[in-house]
Amino acid sequence: MNNDMRDLTRRKMSLKQTVKAIAWGALGVRRGKGHSDDIATLNPLVLIAVALIATVFFVVALVFIARLFIGYLS
Repeated sequence: MNNDMRDLTRRKMSLKQTVKAIAWGALGVRRGKGHSDDIATLNPLVLIAVALIATVFFVVALVFIARLFIGYLS
């Protein structure tokens, strides 16, 4: 692993800040300064992991809602 990647992965992780950045990114609404702050402070590996987990929860919620409505309609 090169030094740049090592420096990126040693950043202090804030789970709250990571989840907030992912939520704003999913909505597609983010200010330039907030985006710059996220780029400078978030650990990219944690960001990817939390984004994957959030995606799984989102898909499971959509399937649950779809099954709920299909059950009420039939």
